[in-house]
Amino acid sequence: AAPVLARAARHIPLRRACVAFLCPIGDLRAQEAVVALAREGGGPERIEAIEALGTCGGVDVLPALGAALRGTPAGRRAACRALGVLRAARGWTLLVRALADEDTDVAVEAAKAMGRIGDEAFAPVLAARAKSPEPRMRATVASALGRSVSPEAADAVMTLVRDDDARVRANAVVT
Repeated sequence: AAPVLARAARHIPLRRACVAFLCPIGDLRAQEAVVALAREGGGPERIEAIEALGTCGGVDVLPALGAALRGTPAGRRAACRALGVLRAARGWTLLVRALADEDTDVAVEAAKAMGRIGDEAFAPVLAARAKSPEPRMRATVASALGRSVSPEAADAVMTLVRDDDARVRANAVVT
């Protein structure tokens, strides 16, 4: 099935339907087809391919995700979501950079990915974003720090519990 899907993914009308199934199959050729689409494709198919890279276990997807983080905001958001699913320690520096993105939506996706991964190493950089002027960022940081036991996380959550924004407070209390 993988070779058939990989061939079908080359045809623009079929790309979106095939991309989601190619990486989980585990076939290296299929995964390479998704990596190629993430690097060279365009439009919604490329974004879906970037996001699907998080489910590729057989090929090195970090160069393609790094390239996506230098591209459009939609591609950067998709790369953050893929990194959150992938959970590869080598990709964490990419997430830390994305957390500082000038596009709030990209930074929020990076914080969500860090929360999904749940590693204590992210606590200091997430805690620093607890002072963001964007309530959405602060709310996401509160959720992402929820499982952390580090002193930085505890201090940030205690600050967020007293935030002016109700959503931020709610996320901090739930954690």
